[in-house]
Amino acid sequence: MVSATGVSYAQTTASQVVPGSYATSGTNCTVGPCFVPNSTTNPLYVTSSASSPTSVTTTPGQRTLVTLDVKTVTTGGTAVTALISGHRTAGGIICNPGNATINLGVNEIGTASGTTSSGDTTFIIPGQCYNLSPAAGAVSVITSDSAHPFSGYGLQ
Repeated sequence: MVSATGVSYAQTTASQVVPGSYATSGTNCTVGPCFVPNSTTNPLYVTSSASSPTSVTTTPGQRTLVTLDVKTVTTGGTAVTALISGHRTAGGIICNPGNATINLGVNEIGTASGTTSSGDTTFIIPGQCYNLSPAAGAVSVITSDSAHPFSGYGLQ
């Protein structure tokens, strides 16, 4: 459901309204997706015509928070798997504590390595968080010091 200035709109297919514009009931467009006024406040309706809405599930919806599988880099210079495969299918977040003295490396594709951002590993400073992309793969983190805690969660 899209709302603009208090008016609810239902999304329709490409045969309704010009993208980025709103139409009144019965107006057709040449390119979609398109929006037409909807008299109900139910979820988004995707339709082939304004007269026959079909309810669909939209996101964001309710998500499950998944605790980190590992919350500490135990040995400096050795990566740990913060979230195993399947624990961030809707994204997530990894945070380096504000009282840390060392940057935290995050890798969403493979094993984190190094001490500065390079390749697929991105380092965040103390007090900073890193937003994880929705994906099925694991997330690896690394620091150069031992017993380095970090926080966050995955979303499913």
